[in-house]
This record gives sequence, structure tokens and C-alpha cells, in this order.
Amino acid sequence: LLDLSRALVYSTLLLSLVLLTGYSGQISLAQYVFFGLGAFAMGKVGGGDSIIGMGAAAAIAVPLGVVIALPALRLQGLYLALVTFALAQVSRDVIFQDTRIYGTGGVTVGRLNVAGLDFSSDKAFAALCAIVFSLVAIGVLALRRGPFGRRLAAMRDSQAACATLGLDVRRTKLTVFALSSAIAGLAGALHGGLGFTAGQLDFEPLY
Repeated sequence: LLDLSRALVYSTLLLSLVLLTGYSGQISLAQYVFFGLGAFAMGKVGGGDSIIGMGAAAAIAVPLGVVIALPALRLQGLYLALVTFALAQVSRDVIFQDTRIYGTGGVTVGRLNVAGLDFSSDKAFAALCAIVFSLVAIGVLALRRGPFGRRLAAMRDSQAACATLGLDVRRTKLTVFALSSAIAGLAGALHGGLGFTAGQLDFEPLY
């Protein structure tokens, strides 16, 4: 059950890259930063096991996702990959190795308990991970089939052509990075519940 839950958590994380890299052609090697921030927010907000914590996990990753998107406004391909990886390394040193954030023994993270539904058992938690993965997958697919998804596909094929046709490439890039980081943060909230704790060593960029 724990292996199934872990697979579903990482599959949710990978959906953030489906949206970012698969649909829009952008590259980010900083997803683990949002992943770690999501686990931290889940443990610190709303008692560690509330729906508010999961919302905070998705929300806390968005501002940093927008910051990391700024190089994407001018860079592509290998250069963008290198810059996002450098930002991930800086975030590791500034955020995850700061004892004021994760402390010395990590942050305690609970499993969701909402409206009388307790997901603390391994079986219930695996079901929760499956539900979250399914909802995110449906949302990502819906985005792909809608107007925003068509803009992403057009931007992936030719940014110059999109700009010529009047598409706001900058706003589209910032939006897709923000959505991708939110998904990664949500996956991080679930990751913390796997072992009921999250520490700095769980979110090394090279992992």
C-alpha cells in the first residue's frame, strides 16, 4: 500500500511536468523545490492534516514558480534547464537547509482528516492519493483540450509565430509555470503523509 501511495504521489508530481514540458515545451529542473514547499506547508498549516494545509501546499509554490518562470521569458532549451537547476540548488541552500524552516529533525506531516473522513490508515491514504491523482489528471486533460491548451500547443510549436498572431507569450508562460508549481506543491503535501514527516534530505535536486 505504501509503494502504491508513493507511486501515485510521484505520478501526481509528474503531471506537473506533463503540463509544463509535454504541453508547452518549457523545461524546469526545479519541481522538487515546489514538492518540498508543499510538504512543509501541509505540516505547518491547519494542524498538519487539514484540507486548508493541502490548499496552502499548492498556493505556497505558486509565487516561487512565477519567479522561476522569469528566465523562461527569454531562455529556452538547455539554457533554461541550467538556470532552473541553478535556482533549485540555491533554493536548497536558502530554504531547505535553513533550520528555521525544517528544523533539525524535519517537519511532522499528517494525513488528511476532513468532514469526518480520516485518511490516516495506509489503505485510506492510498485511496486519497488515487483520488488526488485522478482529479489532477482530469484537470490537466481538460486544460489540454480547452483554449488554454491550444495556446500552449501553439507556443510549443513556434513562439515567434504566436507573438506574430498576437498571443501573449509572456503571460502564457507565467501561467503554465504557476499551474505546474501548484500541482507539484499539492503532490508534496501527499508526500509528507507517506512517512508522517518531511526533512531537507527528502528534496535534494539531484534526486
